[in-house]
Amino acid sequence: MRWYIVLRYAGSVLLANSAILLCVFLYSLAIDDGAQMVLLLSALLMALTGLFPVILVPNESHINEREGYMVVVFAWLSVCFFGMLPYILWGGPFDLAGAWFEAVSGFTTTGATVVAQVEALPHSLLLWRSLTHWISGLGVVAFFLLVQPGGGHASMVLSRSELSSMARHDFRYRTMTLLRMMSVTYLIITLLIVVGLLLAELPLFDALNLALSTVPTGGLAVRSTSVSAYNSLPAELILMAGMFICSLHLGLLSSAVRQGVRQVLRNPVLQGFALIVTIAGLLIGLNLYYTGTYDTLSMSFRRSFFMVISYISTTGFATTNANLWPPASILLLILISFIGGCSGSTAGGMKTDRILILLAALRAYLVKLRHPQAVVMPHVSQSKVTSNVLLSVFIFAVTYVAIVLFHTLLMSFFGYDPLTSFSVSASCMGNVGPGLGAFGSMDSMATIPSVLKFSMSIVMLLGRLEIFGILLLFAQTRNR
Repeated sequence: MRWYIVLRYAGSVLLANSAILLCVFLYSLAIDDGAQMVLLLSALLMALTGLFPVILVPNESHINEREGYMVVVFAWLSVCFFGMLPYILWGGPFDLAGAWFEAVSGFTTTGATVVAQVEALPHSLLLWRSLTHWISGLGVVAFFLLVQPGGGHASMVLSRSELSSMARHDFRYRTMTLLRMMSVTYLIITLLIVVGLLLAELPLFDALNLALSTVPTGGLAVRSTSVSAYNSLPAELILMAGMFICSLHLGLLSSAVRQGVRQVLRNPVLQGFALIVTIAGLLIGLNLYYTGTYDTLSMSFRRSFFMVISYISTTGFATTNANLWPPASILLLILISFIGGCSGSTAGGMKTDRILILLAALRAYLVKLRHPQAVVMPHVSQSKVTSNVLLSVFIFAVTYVAIVLFHTLLMSFFGYDPLTSFSVSASCMGNVGPGLGAFGSMDSMATIPSVLKFSMSIVMLLGRLEIFGILLLFAQTRNR
């Protein structure tokens, strides 16, 4: 294990992020919002820390898989640590635990916050919060690989380490080519959402920050009451479209240009995801209407579909307080947040792809029980699911649920009720943001004990890195 390589690449990632933070400083300087020195000092500390290993350590174009995974993990930890500097130097609602929580929540695109009154923060700090989402939507290492000039074999290994195998499945492009395709799509969707929200008559600052939070399915808003502050149906429709689209594989979206939309619509994962959204939206809408939560069917469906897309995309925007909904609707929201978006998207959760594979395996198992002599292979549409893929999906699902349950138990020791403990734990693991119960869709996490803020941060990182990368590092270290 060559640690100097890990330090060099982690330093390079810090340098790339410090350049973004320096741009935020220039914005703060232009509007004179009082956060100039905080941002400048943070950017300089981040840049100097990243500069030392870049200067002192020789460049290495060949790295192995283990080193690639280690770079990814250390890069994420580094940007979260230095990304919290603007918060902790600003003070106010941020103590050490709160600043770390806010940074991890931003970079993992979770979107939970410890800030109760968001509007009280300077605009430049709010912009930095949103940019931590946008930078890490594809991954902080992927962001660095896109802005650095050619990295050869090392770039290939690093991009493969950060993009999950599910994200690369069914795409015949080289990993770096796929990453560039996804990135172009990412940028275009961001610009389209900004323009759409401006046409919906939202202020420019709000439109920009909402777009920067929508595309990475992050959900940090610049209003304390999230999207409900605007009470704008056009804005809600634009955000719903953005959240839905960004829950799909970005490579699939870019391939629509060459293959045509009709061909892409035949994708079984897209069809499965759309079906889940439709069924959940209809069920919750009907439940809201017939329990008298809303007076009209149109308002019930307006609220239900926005919140369904927000939760399944793991964005976490809110147009209403879901804590006031009937129990069936609340449980459905928790369920779909477990499912999440599609692999290769910016969404979190277990991923629709894995759910479809597990359902295909269950169907094959039931057929096998009826016909013991038959040779039955699980299929998703016309594609066979190999035993290796099935095993990895099963292990991921079991580990995912186990982490959620363990953290639920941990929160219950601190006196939180089962709904709050489970929903917040599932929200952190799925990078959703808001929970339910004591910490709903419009509540901050300010009152949570510092110990839980740190444990929740670990769960966020496990969810964002899809567990296996971190576990593989420990397994290889032990085998050595």
